[in-house]
Amino acid sequence: MLKKLFFCLSIVAIFFGSTHTSFAAPEDSKLTYVFSHGLGAFGECAMSYVKSHNLDDIPVLDKKTGQVTRLSLSQDKNNPFYILYHPICFFNYPSSNANFHNDNDGSISAKNTFSSKKASLAQNTEIETLKNHIENIDGDAVLFGHSMGASTIINYMAQYNPKNIKAVVLEAPFDTIESVVRNKIGWFRKLGLGSLYLWLAHPEYDRYGIRPGNVVHRIHPTIPVIFIHSKKDSLIPVTSSRRMYNAMKKNGRTKVHIFELEEATHTNASNCADSGNYQRVIHAFYKNYGLPCDETLAAEGQALFETTQPAIDSFYK
Repeated sequence: MLKKLFFCLSIVAIFFGSTHTSFAAPEDSKLTYVFSHGLGAFGECAMSYVKSHNLDDIPVLDKKTGQVTRLSLSQDKNNPFYILYHPICFFNYPSSNANFHNDNDGSISAKNTFSSKKASLAQNTEIETLKNHIENIDGDAVLFGHSMGASTIINYMAQYNPKNIKAVVLEAPFDTIESVVRNKIGWFRKLGLGSLYLWLAHPEYDRYGIRPGNVVHRIHPTIPVIFIHSKKDSLIPVTSSRRMYNAMKKNGRTKVHIFELEEATHTNASNCADSGNYQRVIHAFYKNYGLPCDETLAAEGQALFETTQPAIDSFYK
């Protein structure tokens, strides 16, 4: 019981996702991939999903001198697991911040900081941040989100439905943040601790505001959507994606899909026993909707992709 109470007070520490900054590869492409990170994480996580990358040349404004410098980050340039291509846009939501400073040896280092009180949990703060980045994109885009970042995409699309979005990939989204808290604190919710936690840790969250589960059906029917969620996700249960998939199907959506992983946790879908199938299904998803893909991976994943449109409520039979 004490462990559950402790979780109620520290849940924010284990929400995971990505970082802040924008980076575009030199390739000339009209399709940009937008990475929307989860709570308490930073943009470098986008690199876990990108085919190849070189972060040795990211422009950074040195606040002390006013000069644009370069931030050197050591990263592998080739990623065997990839579902995103260049150019890619990734950024920080206001609750996650990267502070750059000059070291004694003349180099620049970054310290990532997180403030739960600045997070509106996929509501106004995150929606407006995502909207601003998408509005700066020249051409079409594919949106990818993890956890809170995926839920933010749902709320954003439900409100704005921009015409330049060609597909949406949602990894482990929550339908309501309350369902996540209830899942983790068990009977403590009867004491009202869930509401207390949200009020104390996330004052920007509006309990009467927009929720992904209530608006997911508003995503335009012409936009392909795929939910990716692990059956072993102990933070955001797979039932969250199931409910939203069902909601879209019940509203006549024909381009909505769901693929459930067997072994992944909330944070390691790109590096687990399921990663290969995950990758192949996403490339098959791209292929079926006329988007850039790896033809070999798409062919290997086609049979699995054909299982991603189960009948409504079939999860519970």
